[in-house]
Amino acid sequence: MAALELGLSHEGFGAWFRSRMYDCVNSPSLSDGLVRALTTVCVRSLASTHPHQAVVRLRHLAVREGEAARAAEEALFEIVRDDCRLYRLLIDRLRDPALRESRASEPPLRLLTELLRSDRAPTPPRWADLLTGWETVFSRPPTKLWDPLVKSWLATAAGDRTQEGALEVMVEAAHGRKTALHRLYAIACGWAGEARDPVRTAVAGRLWQHIDQAQYAHIDRTRRAGDPPRTTEEAR
Repeated sequence: MAALELGLSHEGFGAWFRSRMYDCVNSPSLSDGLVRALTTVCVRSLASTHPHQAVVRLRHLAVREGEAARAAEEALFEIVRDDCRLYRLLIDRLRDPALRESRASEPPLRLLTELLRSDRAPTPPRWADLLTGWETVFSRPPTKLWDPLVKSWLATAAGDRTQEGALEVMVEAAHGRKTALHRLYAIACGWAGEARDPVRTAVAGRLWQHIDQAQYAHIDRTRRAGDPPRTTEEAR
């Protein structure tokens, strides 16, 4: 590991070592020990000199199975949490793999869903970036992974009304999909019912209002799309 760190910092051969490291993290078979070593090098060396490359390499380590991969995941989240550019980079790196119609989409989708929780996002959050990520997650069939994601933002909105933009943006990300909206509604119901708290009830109520508005807008767009074109006289 010390040799790799030395190579990465070398002025003449650093690029070669970074390229070899990229090839290594893409290898289909890595021992937990090697995953841990590569994670440490990313955090201690590469993140300070080439943070974008550190994010890319940690992302490949984090989508693997095993405890070492979970450590890489936590290291990755820690690096991007305080940097909006790195946070958006990671969202973009996870979106396409998460949309694949195969089991290969499951690890990046799980990682993306975890990344989008309120405790993982930069402060203040950039709603446009979260919208991009949530659109990907909510375009897939609902899973239990949605629960901690949605509840984290409901709790954040309950504790800080300036964060209530999350409610509208989550609903917007569903794009009128009935399955997604119904799941958001059910999660909010469960969250509000976990404690007799008027603040929770109020936050859930505001989310439900956004859901109702989205459903009505979707119905209206559908109806308008089915209407025959108006004549010139009718348009006047």
